[in-house]
Amino acid sequence: MIYLASVSSIKDVKPAESKHPRHLNIIFDSNDGIVESIVEFDTDESAQDWRRELLGAFHPSEVMYSNATK
Repeated sequence: MIYLASVSSIKDVKPAESKHPRHLNIIFDSNDGIVESIVEFDTDESAQDWRRELLGAFHPSEVMYSNATK
């Protein structure tokens, strides 16, 4: 099934999986209830960028901390 979700409906982004670096596992609220879905990107880098941006929107202190430790 294909879902169309607005950013405001996203509840969480699951941790990255090393076996699927181009995938984002996103949990969001839909008309069917809470749904977990996979979004696949063309490159590892674009998936990483989107993950960082989404996590920054939901958990800014975690992103700031992870950037400070690099």
